[in-house]
Amino acid sequence: MNKIVVISTFLSLALGCAGTLKLDTNSLLSRKTEDASAGPSEAAAGSSNGAGSGASDTATADPPAAAEAEAEADPGAERRAHYQPQIDRVDALLQQLPQCCQGEEFLLQRTAKYPSDPFINEYKAAYSKKFVRGGDKETPEWQAVEAKYKELEDALAAAVRLPKDVYKGKDAKKVRDTFSDYAASFTKKRVVDVVLLKEDWDRKTGSNWKGDTMVKYDNGFLRGFVVVEGDAGKGEVWEFTPRKDFLDGGKVKFDIYVPTKIADIAVPAAAK
Repeated sequence: MNKIVVISTFLSLALGCAGTLKLDTNSLLSRKTEDASAGPSEAAAGSSNGAGSGASDTATADPPAAAEAEAEADPGAERRAHYQPQIDRVDALLQQLPQCCQGEEFLLQRTAKYPSDPFINEYKAAYSKKFVRGGDKETPEWQAVEAKYKELEDALAAAVRLPKDVYKGKDAKKVRDTFSDYAASFTKKRVVDVVLLKEDWDRKTGSNWKGDTMVKYDNGFLRGFVVVEGDAGKGEVWEFTPRKDFLDGGKVKFDIYVPTKIADIAVPAAAK
């Protein structure tokens, strides 16, 4: 009897374990089925996301490439952008006219080696940076730059005023005539006005060695502006600095300093 009970109990346990193993097997099969069904969806989703990302990358244009394409499509646009800083620089100068240039010191500053006038420094900088690229000289964009510089020169000529004549020598008329005659001969143009910039000749005496010989000198120097007729109704302001040779009977000689044109000026503003 006892043997029968043991055998029965063993069979029950065996059957129970078999049932359990069967359930675990079914669970594993179920998981594999779920993974298989989910795989294509996830792959499709990943493929969809990748495709979207690729499309986005393709749609985003490279800025330099876009700029190059635009320049090739419209070369004028590239030239306008290239020359605009030059035009802006001149416009900034035009905004300072005429107030900047109507003082008596303006032309004197134009001749200074190291001018302190801000306008003159900016003016010189504008011309130092005026530059045309090869092949652009006949283009409308460069012609616009040239027109802007001409506008500046016309406005500047209208604004400039001559300083006062301050020479106090008794020979003032003779000295002015000497300046006038030499300026007419040098420029080949009619003289409009003469302005002497010193009260008297700046006299310098001394001696120098020339080879083995000691040579004395006794010279006076006098700066002056001479206005001659220019083009398009303008006058040209020239600077002359002759010397009076006191060792040669006080003769006035233009043999040291080279005459220099320093500005254009409206003729009515120069004429007395």
